[in-house]
Amino acid sequence: MKFLLIVFNIFIIISCSKSPEIVNTEPEIINTEPEEVLEPENPVYQKDSTLIIDSVFPQLVDLGDTLNLKGKNFNRDIRLTLGQVQLKNLFNNDSIIQFEIPYWGFDPDSLIIDIDNRDTIVAFNNAFQLYEPVIDSIPSNYGLRDTVVVYGKHLTNYPEAVNGIIELNNDRISVLDHSKDSIRFILPYNVNKHENDLVIRAQLREIVRPKSIVIPDPVISGVSNDSLLIGESLTIYGSNFFEYRDYLHEVYIGENRAEIEEVYSDSIIAKVPLGLYRDRNINNVTVKVVEKEVTKDFGLYLKNTWYQYGRIDNLGLSGIGDRGHTSNWSFYYNNAFYSLQDRDGGLCYGDFKKLGFSKYNLDENSWETLPDIQIACDSGRFSGFHTYSLNDGNVYIYLSRETDNFYEYDLESGALTPLQDFQNVDVVKEPMGFVLNNTFYFGMGRTGGTSTNPNRKLWKFEESTNSWGYVSEMPFVEGQGTGDHSSYFIKDGKAYIGNGWQLYDMWEFTPEETWIRKTDLVNPVGGTAFVKVENSGYYHERHGLGHTGGTFHQYDINLDTYSMREDLTITGYLLESKSMFVHNGFVYFIGYTGSPFLPDFSSIKRYDHVVLRTEISNFID
Repeated sequence: MKFLLIVFNIFIIISCSKSPEIVNTEPEIINTEPEEVLEPENPVYQKDSTLIIDSVFPQLVDLGDTLNLKGKNFNRDIRLTLGQVQLKNLFNNDSIIQFEIPYWGFDPDSLIIDIDNRDTIVAFNNAFQLYEPVIDSIPSNYGLRDTVVVYGKHLTNYPEAVNGIIELNNDRISVLDHSKDSIRFILPYNVNKHENDLVIRAQLREIVRPKSIVIPDPVISGVSNDSLLIGESLTIYGSNFFEYRDYLHEVYIGENRAEIEEVYSDSIIAKVPLGLYRDRNINNVTVKVVEKEVTKDFGLYLKNTWYQYGRIDNLGLSGIGDRGHTSNWSFYYNNAFYSLQDRDGGLCYGDFKKLGFSKYNLDENSWETLPDIQIACDSGRFSGFHTYSLNDGNVYIYLSRETDNFYEYDLESGALTPLQDFQNVDVVKEPMGFVLNNTFYFGMGRTGGTSTNPNRKLWKFEESTNSWGYVSEMPFVEGQGTGDHSSYFIKDGKAYIGNGWQLYDMWEFTPEETWIRKTDLVNPVGGTAFVKVENSGYYHERHGLGHTGGTFHQYDINLDTYSMREDLTITGYLLESKSMFVHNGFVYFIGYTGSPFLPDFSSIKRYDHVVLRTEISNFID
C-alpha cells in the first residue's frame, strides 16, 4: 500500500513538468486594424483655480445697500476693500459674494473694489455706481422753530447720524430724522436772513440750494394808538412774529428805531423812541424780521409838545473832546442859530487862542463850521468869552480879562476888529448885553473870584466914537441873593431884566435909562435860557439835568404876572447848556444830551446836540 502511494506521487510530478519548446516556422501575421479604445466610466480632470470676476449687481445702489459679486473660484476667506474700508461679507461661496456698501470711507467718484482671494489680488474698476441724491421739494415760509421737511430721493446717510447732514448759511444743524426720501430738522432761532442757503449731504455728495429756506414775511395789521407820546408803549398787531425773541425783530416809528419791550406771535410792544421826527405827522410804522421789513401808514401823529427836529454829533460843535456845547451867549440871526465855540479845549497854546462859530441853518436843518478866529492870549487858561449879536450881521465878542477884551466880528466876511477895551475896577464875568433903540447896553453879571458878587451896573458902547460910557446901577433890594441877573426881554423899546440865584427882583429899564421895579419873581432861576414870544417872556433853567431839565416860567409883560408853564415841559430828553429862539412860527430849544442811558441803537448819543421845536401857538395862551 505504501508502495502504491509512492508511485502515484512520482506520476503526478512527471506529468506536471514543462514540455519542450516547439518552434513555429510559419511567417507572423500583423493585424493592421486599429485597436478599440474604451472610455473610462468616471473620467478625472486636473482642476483650474484661476480667479474669475464676472459682474456686480445691482449696478445702481444707495449707501448701506447689499450688492452681489459674481465670479468663480472665490476662496472662503476672500476679502473685499472699497477705498479705506474692508467690506462686510454677508455671504459667499466659490461663485458669489454678497456684501454691504459702507456709509463712508471711500470716494464716490472712484468706485474700485480690491478683491483679495488670498493667492490673487484683483482691482475691479467701476464695479458699481451710487445713485445721485435728488431734492424734489422744500416747502417755503417756515417760521423759526418750525420743523422743516426736505423731500427727495436717495437722500441716504448713516441711519444713526444726526449731524453733518444739514448746513444752513454754513452753520451745521442737527436733524430730527432722515430716510432715503426725506430729511426733517428744526429751523433754529439764530437764523438772521430772510432767504437762507441750504446744503444737504447724502450719498457722500453735497446738494446746494441757495435761498431755499424762506422765512415768512412779517405782516402788520394795526396799532393800539395813532396818537403817540415819546416814551410810551405802542402795540403793533400782525403775524409771523417770533414770540419772546425780540432780538430777531426791529421796529421803527417813522425813521427812528424803537426799543422792543415784548414780542408775541401776533403782536409787538415797543416804546416810542427819542429821535429825529422833523414833523408831527410820523405816519409810518415799520417791522423788520430777519432782513425782511414791511412798512404801513397808520397816520401816526406825535402829540408831544416838543419833538426833535435836528441834531449834530458830539464832535460837531467844538471839534475837540466829547463835550463841546453851545455857549451861554448863543444867538439867532437871519434864519440861523450861531454859537461861538472854544476849539482849543479851554487852554491857550502859544500866543493865540482859537475860537470859531458853529452855524445852524434852520431851513436846511444843517450845521456848518465857520472859519477859526484867532485872538491873542497868554499861555495857560483862557478867559471866558461872550457874544452879543447886533442884528445886522456883526457880533461883539467880550473876553473876561482886563485888556484886549472887546472885539467886533463880521459874520459874512470873517473879519475880527479890536475895539476899545471895556474897563472896570473889577473884571466883569458872565455879563449880559442887548441892543435897545440902536444902542448897545452891557453889564450885570458878577465880579470876584471864587465868591460871586452881583454886578448891578450897566454901561453902553458907542461904536461911532469907539467909546464906553457908564449908564447907571440897578437899585439894590435888601434880602436878595448873591447870583447874577441872567435874562432880559425886549418889548416896545424897553428891557425887562431879572432872574439869578435867589434874585427875586424884576426891573424895567427904559429908553430914558431909568429903572422901574416890577413884581418880584416867584421862582427865580440862576443861569437861564430865555425867549420872548409876543407879550410874554419865557425862561428856563439853562443848566442842570433831569428829564424835564427844569420848568418853563412865563412873565406876562403887559400884566406884570408870572405863571408856571408845566404844559411846555420837555419830556424824554436830558439836556444841558440850553438855548432858545423863535423862527418861522416855531420856538426852538437846543442843548446837548447829558444822559448816558440811551439805547445802543438810538439815533442820538451822549453829548450830541439835539434841536427840539414846538409850534409858537403852544406858548400863547
